[in-house]
Amino acid sequence: MAKYSAELKLQITLEAIQSKTSLISLARKYSAEFKQQVLAHMEQHQLSLRETVAYFDIRGGAGVVSRWRRLYDLEGLIALESKPKGRPPTMSTSSRKTPSSSTLTSSQELTQLRKENEYLRAENAYLKKLDALLQQKELAQKTGRLLKKKRK
Repeated sequence: MAKYSAELKLQITLEAIQSKTSLISLARKYSAEFKQQVLAHMEQHQLSLRETVAYFDIRGGAGVVSRWRRLYDLEGLIALESKPKGRPPTMSTSSRKTPSSSTLTSSQELTQLRKENEYLRAENAYLKKLDALLQQKELAQKTGRLLKKKRK
């Protein structure tokens, strides 16, 4: 036996479609100006948190207005601004961008690849020469030590 009847499910679905509301629309975002107006109205008319929530139909209850009051008292209007949610991006968006291969013609792409190939070959040759020089230096130091030991 199902927890809810098919007729009840159908009725709820039809009501949701006709009223164009959903559970997602229950969550509201309030601007900083609105929050300030709520707090000012609460002070001006000496309303409790619950009365203020009921008057402005604020979702989340008295805790929301209490949090607004605390933030406003500590940091002012800036604290009432909505803050971005989620983790901040780790990569910068201004990274070096080369033209994509789709925007280059085949001859331009070939020229670019040849230049890159030439650069990489030069870099490889430089690193090989550097390695050979370091090995020569190490060998010279070792042979110099051996000669000094034999003289003693």
